[in-house]
Amino acid sequence: MTFNQPLDLVGLCLGEEVLVKLRGNREVQGILTSYDEHTNLLITKAKETAINVTVDPNTNEEIEERTTRSIPSLFVRGDLVIIIAPPKVKQM
Repeated sequence: MTFNQPLDLVGLCLGEEVLVKLRGNREVQGILTSYDEHTNLLITKAKETAINVTVDPNTNEEIEERTTRSIPSLFVRGDLVIIIAPPKVKQM
């Protein structure tokens, strides 16, 4: 199997569950339904997670708070995408 463009690898994930890390400390997990040359994505059965990190002023420890919501169909603008990956590594 040969790949001519980086997005050829994304094409292998069509119809599969993916994890997409986004700018702004957000992640989306769901089924990759469609994409284009700008990495705009259409994800169905999406679960969006927003990650808010604060620092405790008394202990200087980072506190991570996650907020999750389900979205039946989600359009993700390509310039927000940092990485697209399968959520779990399949063992052979």
